[in-house]
Amino acid sequence: MRTVYYVGMLALIAAFAFPAPAQLAPLYGKITGEDGKPLAGATIVMVNNDNGRQYSMKTDKKGEFVAVNIPAGMYHLTISQDGKVVYEAPGKSIRAENDLNIDLAKEKAAAKERGMQGLTPEQRKKIAEEQQATEKERADIGNMNQLLAQAKTASDAGDFPSAIASIKQAIQIDSTRDLLWARLGETYLSAASKASAGGNREAAAEDYNQAAEAYRKAISIKPSEAVYHNNLGQALGKLGKGREAADEYTTAAQLDPVNAGTYYFNLGAILTNAGKIEEANAAFDRA
Repeated sequence: MRTVYYVGMLALIAAFAFPAPAQLAPLYGKITGEDGKPLAGATIVMVNNDNGRQYSMKTDKKGEFVAVNIPAGMYHLTISQDGKVVYEAPGKSIRAENDLNIDLAKEKAAAKERGMQGLTPEQRKKIAEEQQATEKERADIGNMNQLLAQAKTASDAGDFPSAIASIKQAIQIDSTRDLLWARLGETYLSAASKASAGGNREAAAEDYNQAAEAYRKAISIKPSEAVYHNNLGQALGKLGKGREAADEYTTAAQLDPVNAGTYYFNLGAILTNAGKIEEANAAFDRA
């Protein structure tokens, strides 16, 4: 009977035993950006995978943060800056006295390596080459945009030789872009207009020839662009090549019926200057 009593007491104690409290500890950490600098002003959100409790903190100017009484466990971790998520880990283990230091550059490299696992050397090489090509294209676009910006500044100041030189540098980077050739043609037209206004007919003629050549390059890359044909027509008309100019204006009108009136008007002006009044009137009527 006594034995039964003790067993009963043990069962009673077990029934009313409380679960051990989760281990709490301060959490220190530092977030480093992909550029190697501390990620200041970043928001860190941790959601406990077991009970859904959420903890939030911010990094200081040194990229550091501290939180107290964070229960040990597995967390869904998200790091954001300026409203954009820069890092996310669905299963981050947090233990007592555990520092949470995250280097985004290393994390990105590790994620990339995990994605490469199981690939053959040939596949890895192909991916690496594609990434290099993408990075080169991105760098080339940045350099071309910078040169175009320089060209615009020079052109706005009336310094057309400097503007033309900048655009030609951009073309050396990638000569397959019709926009660059068109921008070169546009700048030559402006230079020709300035030379003509100054009475320098020889320089103006050379600039109009260069403009025509640039627009022919642009058209060879993108023949469906009506504006290129219109501007080529303008250059040819200034050079006295009325028939060729008329062909370009007509092509522009066919490619872009919505703006055909403008192109036919330009054709009429060219024909008028050439003394072909009847043909000019017909173009104006169509406009």
